[in-house]
Amino acid sequence: MAHMIPTKPKDFDEKSEEGIVFKALEKLPDDYYVFHSVKVENVQRNKLFEREMDFVVVHQKYGVLCIEAKNSKFVKYYDRDWHYSSGKIMDHGGPYNQAASFKRVLRNKMKYHKNPTIRDISYNCKMFHAVWFFTMDRRSFEEYNSQGLPEDADMSLTLFSDDILNPTPAIEKIFKIDIPLEGDRSIETKIGDDEFQSLLNSFFCPEFNLITTPAAKNMLIEDNMNQLLYEQYRLLEFLEDQDNAVINGVAGTGKTMLAVEKARRNSLEGESVLFLCYNSLLCDELNSRYKKNSSKSYREQFKNVDFMTISKLAKEKTGNYTDIDGLINWLIDCVERRESFDYKHVIIDEGQDFGLVDEMAGVTLKNAEDYCSVLEWLQDIVKGLNGTFYLFYDKYQTIQGGEKIKYKLPSCISDADCRLTLHRNCRNTKEIAQTSVTPLKDSKARPIRTNAACTWFEPVKPVMHLIGTNRKAISTINSVLDKYREAAVENVVILTQGTLDYCCLEELEKGNFENKGYAVYKYNGIEYKVTTCIKFKGLEADAIVLIDLDKSSFTDHRGLEFYVGTSRAKQYLDYVVKMTPEEYPGVISELQPNAHLRNDPERLRKVLSGIFSSEIVVH
Repeated sequence: MAHMIPTKPKDFDEKSEEGIVFKALEKLPDDYYVFHSVKVENVQRNKLFEREMDFVVVHQKYGVLCIEAKNSKFVKYYDRDWHYSSGKIMDHGGPYNQAASFKRVLRNKMKYHKNPTIRDISYNCKMFHAVWFFTMDRRSFEEYNSQGLPEDADMSLTLFSDDILNPTPAIEKIFKIDIPLEGDRSIETKIGDDEFQSLLNSFFCPEFNLITTPAAKNMLIEDNMNQLLYEQYRLLEFLEDQDNAVINGVAGTGKTMLAVEKARRNSLEGESVLFLCYNSLLCDELNSRYKKNSSKSYREQFKNVDFMTISKLAKEKTGNYTDIDGLINWLIDCVERRESFDYKHVIIDEGQDFGLVDEMAGVTLKNAEDYCSVLEWLQDIVKGLNGTFYLFYDKYQTIQGGEKIKYKLPSCISDADCRLTLHRNCRNTKEIAQTSVTPLKDSKARPIRTNAACTWFEPVKPVMHLIGTNRKAISTINSVLDKYREAAVENVVILTQGTLDYCCLEELEKGNFENKGYAVYKYNGIEYKVTTCIKFKGLEADAIVLIDLDKSSFTDHRGLEFYVGTSRAKQYLDYVVKMTPEEYPGVISELQPNAHLRNDPERLRKVLSGIFSSEIVVH
């Protein structure tokens, strides 16, 4: 029995007797999905056009069939028009044109869908339209139309009352029709299991949990996040005439993806773009995702974009990765000879990091001043080229950090004429977003509140794993990885505070290929990427396991690392903290000075749970 959505027919004109077709389609095998009364809307030239189809039949191996059901008692054709029995001309040019038009609109909806999986399916899915005259048999129809059918009609795309008892053969016969492409090729339906679930859950019925599997749930969450991020892109229309803009936003508000979208749009106009990152891992990821994408048409959209770090730019212009002074001299020359500069647009991501002074990492004030100078010269150059300079940054990272981490704010941030702030979190769930900002305070030392876009229908709270000694660290981490494996979460990254030299994981290996730039932790036949919170800035993963935390991990520079690390998690967050019950009050007092403390470990853990917006698990 087919999956009918909805399970009972929607309201319809009793004269049409659509219920006959609904009951007939129920007889299809259980690998068919049938959607009743599907409406698609399309706006063209500021005019709204609506298309509605009686039934849409979907099959993973065969494709999509749009069926317009007609009671033949009320259908006539003469004077080259389809008419109702009253004589009124039918809308949309009759049933065949209506079905064909709906099919085209449906394919376009898929082709330009926000979810890239749906877009890919539109090129690998056979789509047909048909008309079902369910009150007339095939033989009578042929006799009535002995002189030939209208040019828009075809017997091969028509069902009759003969098919009511068993519609499967007639429908599968339509699906077997060849749809030729250029040359000798034809469209073939190639839809994987997870792709098919996405087609059902994200396209045809986005609020309907058709197949309750962990992978389907994860894909649905990802699709919702993509749609929220798409809404952020509207900011670029607002800034279209702005040559110089600085966009601020906390982690997860879509700064990097908005920056990438700006670069893509400039590239599509044939204009060159320098996209400058501070983080080399992020730069590598952007090059891999956009410049080396498996889709040639997608790569073409970024052919005029260069993703670089300052050191890579220095290497290209001076021959030396570390010759920042030489790079600055080259930029000064470009101010006088602007034709020497290769780009019309400059985009800076995580702009605050270029002014970072980190004594522990060996980043001096001189380094920060040089990097800020590079940004300021780049801004001057593109102004003279009538180009654009867009900088994205997180202001909260410039007021955190304590004594050992400071920021020299680039003048292109502090002196910007146009500064906007992104408030809506499009990466993290509401629960993860709130956990990530636990250590943060604003300029008046007040806690930060998040504006996360959504709480999922089955929210997964972050989990704080409390261990008394480091001996329990590895077994706790392994139990978290087992949980993710069971939930079909594949994109998992392990992050540590500080450096890998002091990581609790033993026998880490150097990553190769897709894991290049990371250390690798092998467990149960799976390689997990391992790196530091700071090195993973600007990147994200479906699940983050944050390790090597203790009572001092939530204030000053370590609090900043906690914010950076936890905010990388899109759907799942687990963090392992070595903290004894005697240390609970000190952590609570640091983060919530007015909290009421008692000498009861269980009650104190409840306070910690509230402060961190997390579930507490004691190991």
